[in-house]
Order: sequence, then C-alpha cells, then structure tokens
Amino acid sequence: MTTIKVFLPIRTVSEANGKKSRGKNGKMRSEHWTEKNKRHKIQQQSVTLILRQPLNGIKLPVLVTLCRVAPRMLDEFENLPMSLKWVADAVCSLLVPGKAPGQADRHPGIKISALQRRPAKNEVAGVEITVEETQ
Repeated sequence: MTTIKVFLPIRTVSEANGKKSRGKNGKMRSEHWTEKNKRHKIQQQSVTLILRQPLNGIKLPVLVTLCRVAPRMLDEFENLPMSLKWVADAVCSLLVPGKAPGQADRHPGIKISALQRRPAKNEVAGVEITVEETQ
C-alpha cells in the first residue's frame, strides 16, 4: 500500500464566516470575490503542480488527510472543512479525473479527513496532504 505525504505552504482561511478586512476608509469590509477567487486558484494550482505526478499510480480506495498548519485554530465542525474545501477538491480531481470540478470528492473510494495543528517553532503555515491506499 502506497502513502504519499507533501507539505504546501499555502494560506487557508475560514470560508464560512467570510474574511473581513479594513477598507481605505477604516471600516470593516467583506473580502471581494476576486480576492477569494485568486486564493482558490492558487490553492488548486499548487496542489495540481505538486501532486499530479505522485498520484499517478495511486489506486482507489484511499484516505486523504488534510492537516491545516496555522497559528490560529478554527472551529473543527464548520470552519476547518470549509477552509480546506478547495484543496480537497483539487486532490480528488487528480484521483478521479474526468469529473466536473468539485464533483470528484463524492466518489465512494475517497474518504477525506481534516485536521489542524499549530506550527512548530520555525515552521511555516500551510497544508499537509497525506494520501494513503486503504485496501
């Protein structure tokens, strides 16, 4: 059984609450859709670039474990899975090619778990992705 583990230094945020920031006038504003879209594309392209070749020989069923490494912890039931949604979609699209974007994670041979931890000293924030065959 094959196991692949990679670390991507990409930023993930809670998509459920919507990222807020201060505008030029000092008032709080919601994140513009183009900012979200740019972050989502970076996440998907990073996963595809790093995992396309290693996942080439993986056979289903698999367990995909996504571990968010960040200084701030998120709520485990809503915000954590939402923050890793685009990463999970990209990994599943590589495992089940030919499906419409966002549809491959419904495949019965893919189980996804989401974890989080704080970074160790001198460790950068990002996402650890582990894919292991489970036959």
